[in-house]
Order: sequence, then structure tokens, then C-alpha cells
Amino acid sequence: MKRILSLLLVALMALSVCGVAVADTEKVVKLQWFQAIGIDSLFEDPWHDRQSLYPDMVFEGLTAVDALTGEVVPVLATEWVREDDGLSYTFTIRDGVKWHDGEPLTAEDVYFTFNLEAGNPAGLSALIKNIEGYEAVANGETDTLSGVILDGNKVTFKLLNKDSLFLASLGSYAILPKHLLEGVAPADLDSYEAYWTKPIGCGPFMIDEVSFPDYFTVVAFDDYWGAKPGFEKAQFVNYNAGGNDAVVAAMISGDLDYAYGNAVNDMAVAQNVVNQNSDVEIIMVAGTYTRMFAFNIDQRADGNNKEDLKKPEVRQAFNLIMDKNAIASFYGDQAVALSTLCNPGSIQYNDDIPLPYQDIDTAVQMLKDADFDFDQTIKIDYYYDDQTTHDIMAFIEQSFEQAGVKVEMHLMTGDLSTLIYTDANYDMLYLAGGSSRPCDMYYQLTDLASYSFIGDNEVKQPMFNELLYAYRATEDAVEAKELANQLQAVGYEQCYIIPVYGLNSVTMYNAAHVEVPVEYLEQSIPGFKQPRFDLWSVK
Repeated sequence: MKRILSLLLVALMALSVCGVAVADTEKVVKLQWFQAIGIDSLFEDPWHDRQSLYPDMVFEGLTAVDALTGEVVPVLATEWVREDDGLSYTFTIRDGVKWHDGEPLTAEDVYFTFNLEAGNPAGLSALIKNIEGYEAVANGETDTLSGVILDGNKVTFKLLNKDSLFLASLGSYAILPKHLLEGVAPADLDSYEAYWTKPIGCGPFMIDEVSFPDYFTVVAFDDYWGAKPGFEKAQFVNYNAGGNDAVVAAMISGDLDYAYGNAVNDMAVAQNVVNQNSDVEIIMVAGTYTRMFAFNIDQRADGNNKEDLKKPEVRQAFNLIMDKNAIASFYGDQAVALSTLCNPGSIQYNDDIPLPYQDIDTAVQMLKDADFDFDQTIKIDYYYDDQTTHDIMAFIEQSFEQAGVKVEMHLMTGDLSTLIYTDANYDMLYLAGGSSRPCDMYYQLTDLASYSFIGDNEVKQPMFNELLYAYRATEDAVEAKELANQLQAVGYEQCYIIPVYGLNSVTMYNAAHVEVPVEYLEQSIPGFKQPRFDLWSVK
């Protein structure tokens, strides 16, 4: 009871600090403003902010995926033609779409967006890297992608390699307004204040009131081209100051209507909320969400790279030190321990790879055989600030101590993007990811990687590039299974990433205040599913 009272106090203090008016919010949907990379004076690029509904409300892509049928449906594109070789797609851009400032959206906006993001060093987009001409843009030889061709109201994409989920993946790539961003250098895109202090999109909602870093509101866009949303206004509150406890407390007190992501992605936490507020409903979403450790082989900015981590047998030994079944048990039935980046329940799982087990004695002998330096300290960073993660980190630290390996567990705070990708002053990083296909997470070990901190590229990428590209291209189930087996076998042997557990996702909503399309939200599908705000309503 003391714990719940303290949580409520945290939430009330957060609301008091940010000055959010709550008296007149009966018809307002109350949401969390999640700012993943620590910016408190600008909105984030919607291609990065994926733990907030803000990108879904304000922006749109060319396509989306119907959550019930799994079919790709048109959004800003009305139709498309795919060439027989699977390497060229031509989209017809929808007429009558308006930006929130009243300007018309055109095919030039689509063309502009992909060229701008191609040069954005923070973009980290696997899809864009697969478009012809990407390397020339990335190397500064040109500022336009040769594989994106504008012709009237049509835009053609030419791919380097076949991608069977290209259409579905396009849904997660928000189109940006050329007339407001033209002339901005790609490297300056994410920090361009004239736009990101109050970004303009073409989605069903437009940003209204903004009070950095505390809250902002969105209102339904009257000139939206598609189905009108079922509510008129939403308010996003930033709970960063109070951390995950404040988010949980807000759900308990009814000050938050809908929550998902790191703060609540623990069934024990969700059940505690329901126990305190019976109006809250839980939605469990089965998916490919994976928690893992990735090794930083040679990318530390401080130069303190550990030579031992270049040895596969050392990384394999670390894998054996971890009791993954015990770690997964922290989440009860919500989690499953992993040996590969493929869920063992998938038809693409490689049955020749043993299921997770701990063997500290074997691990120690492997380390000795590899001349591992037991005097060095391995720095392990993590950025999830919930109690379960803290408990898991303490448990893992004990396991390494049993093996005689010195580790330093460190919680990252602040600008995570810089800490992870630029500084990278750690030896292992605890992180999460999801994928559209059962084995698609192996792309992080190829030249498409966004986990650029792993390094060892001259050794690593040749092992995975060909397999991953072929896996992504095939539409044949038998071939996909064989390629998946090979990816998992090489991944298990090289152990650049240690998969720990797969976690079903938790979403919570306040059923006393809002109605949400549960049948759509509970589906786990590839690409970017339609949020279907037209099916939401406020009671």
C-alpha cells in the first residue's frame, strides 16, 4: 500500500510540475509523451519515436498494414506497380491530401523525404540503405538517391536487393513536408528548431498547444483526407521526471488512458495496475520483441576496447554464463528464453540449436582456454529504468561473479542516442528490438545494421550479408526456413549478440474513459499497422 501511495504522489507531483490542466479533460484522451533520446525542447523525428502515439497521429506513410488481414493497404499512395524482378515499385501519390498548414501534399514531398533521410547520419534506415544510390549519398558524393525517381504524381523506388516486406515496411516511414524543410542539411534535420518545435504533418491529428518539456495537445485535423478519428483531442504528458513509476501511478489514478512500451511492458506491473484500478484493461500482443545483449567489439569512443571480446569463444562463454530461463521467469508466462534471435515457437526455429541452458563450469574453462584476462572489468550498460530490469541486472552480475568475471552494471541516463551510437563507451549493451520476420533481427549483423556500435565489420558482415539478403528476398517458405536455419547457426556460433528472452508486449487502457479497437491492437503483424483512430472513442 505504501508503494502505491508513493506512486500516486509521484504522478500528482509530475502533473503539478508541468502545469497540466486536468479539470476539463473529460473528452480528452490522455496519453504518454515518450521522448526516447532525451530532447526536451524539440519533438523527435517520427522515424525514431516509436513508444508514443504521436507519430501515428501526426504523420503518415505511403502504406500501412491492416492488422486483421495482414494485407498492405494504401495510405498516401493510392496504388502501386511492382516489376516482375521485385526490384522496382512505382507508387501513385494520393490527390487531395493536405498538410496541417493547408498546403497540398505532392509526390515531390515523397521524393524529398527519402532523399533527405538518406543523408541523415542518424537515420539508420535499413530500407533506405537498400535503395539504389544510397552509398553515394552516404559518402557525400551526391545529395540525391538515384533509385528514387519522380515523374509527375508518381514515385519509383529501385532496390538493390529484393525485399518481400518492402511494401509493408514503407508504412513506418513518415513523409515530411518539403516546403518546410527544403534547404535543411540532412545532418541538421533532427535538430532543426523551426520545424521540430511544432512539426507539421498530414495525419488525422495536428499539434495544437505545446509546453516543453511537460505536455502538448493534438486536435483532429478538419481537412484530413481519410476516415475521421473518433475523438477530437488528446493530451500527451511527459512522465520522464518521475520515471516508470510515474507512468504506472498515472494509469492507477486514471490520469493516463493508454500506455505501452518500456514503462509498462511487464505483466506483473500491469496486473498490479489492474488490482488498483479495475477500469484498466490489459491487451497482450504476441510478437518478435526480443531483449538481448550486443557486444561492442571495437567502437568505444574512449578507445578502451576489450581485445578478448573479438574471440568468438569468449562471447560463447558469456552466453553460457547467463541463466536465461531464470531471467525469463522474472516475467512469468509473458517471456520465453532464447538461444537464437528466433522464437523457439516459430516454424523457422533451428531445432539443431539447443534451447537455453546455463553451464558456468564449461564457460570458465572456455575462457581459460581463450587466455581471457580475468583481471579486466567488462562494462555492461542498460537503459531500462524499471525495477524488474534492475533485478535482472543484479542477477546477471551474480552469475558473472560465479564465473570469476568482473563486470560493472551501469544505467544509462540522458541523451541515449549519443550514449549508444556516438560514445559507445561500454563493452556490452542490454537492449531490445523487434522484427517483421522471425529471423529478421539478424540484419543488425549486416551492412544494414542500425546497431553500428557492434563493429568488427570486416569479419562480421561477410558472414551474414548474403544469407540475410537472400532471406529477405525469398517468398518461398522452404527456402526461408533453410536460410533461417543458416542465419541462426552462424549467429549462435559467432555470438555477436546474446539473445536473452522474447517478450510478448503489454498494452493497457482505461476502459472507463476510452474505447479502443482491441481486435486491431492485439494483432502482431509485420510493418506498420493502421492505428485505426476512427474506431477509438471517449466515453
